[in-house]
Amino acid sequence: METLIPLGRVLQWRAVFDRSLVYLREGVELARQRPAGFLFGQAAVFLGNAYTATGAYEEALRWYQQLSDYASKAEETFFLARVPNLVGGVHLDVFDLDEALRLNLEGAEVAQRFYPWPEPHCHSLVKAGLAHLYRGEHGLAEACFRHAEVRLEEDTWLRWRWHIALLHALGELALTQGRHDDAWTYATQSLELATQTDSRKHVVRAQRLQGEVLAARERLEDAAQALAASVQMAEYIQTPREVWLGKAALGTVLARLGRDKAAEAQLTQATQTIEAIAANLHTLRLRHSFLSAPRVLVLYAALGHRPPQQDEAGG
Repeated sequence: METLIPLGRVLQWRAVFDRSLVYLREGVELARQRPAGFLFGQAAVFLGNAYTATGAYEEALRWYQQLSDYASKAEETFFLARVPNLVGGVHLDVFDLDEALRLNLEGAEVAQRFYPWPEPHCHSLVKAGLAHLYRGEHGLAEACFRHAEVRLEEDTWLRWRWHIALLHALGELALTQGRHDDAWTYATQSLELATQTDSRKHVVRAQRLQGEVLAARERLEDAAQALAASVQMAEYIQTPREVWLGKAALGTVLARLGRDKAAEAQLTQATQTIEAIAANLHTLRLRHSFLSAPRVLVLYAALGHRPPQQDEAGG
């Protein structure tokens, strides 16, 4: 257990998800048999994280529920401080923004109450800020991000795990507000830290943000190269959310360059990835929020299509 679970945890961070899942599943079963509650909780966290990254959101939620059940029964505050943020991350990924915000604000409060170090508190603040950002609430988003930023000096051990995400979130906010120089700086810093810590999932996100900033600056050829690199790595590590977001951004840039056939191919592939994710969303709320998200609707509109949920409603 003490070998398998940390190995699976490291591989999950490095986005080697197939091997990570093998070790984590074996470790978690051993932890159940012994029983070894804390090791079970660790394995459940990273199983959920691996399934979230690979777009298996319902499976991720099942593991997070098992984690919550164990933590509540054992009164294990280490995990109680993390559960709302973990579940909230799933809701954020599928643009269920009201629930994502509620859970992450709860997570920030619970983490402060139960855990002395900043990591779970700041993870929650970053995700709450992103929920505000996607709702168009820029001031509230920035307040969350800055609240997390001031705690960086308190965390000299694990801060890189949430600092990468914070830098990316600040870059997203800056891009949305038209502050292109700031957005580029944050994206580059996030990419550097993700590269140093061998987090390919975060490398993909930072590269995409760089491409989006270049596109906003009208440097379309450079933007297409950055976005293509992001998509290539996302496909290699098999992170569907990053694939469809990257292909949607790349298709939009290619259309602006007048490469209509290539643009249509990228946008179509993005919708195919969206539909593959949606096919595994059996919770109606999650499926509806995902397929009715503005980013998804804009993508389908560019192709002159409707998301499958709308087709079903109309049929």
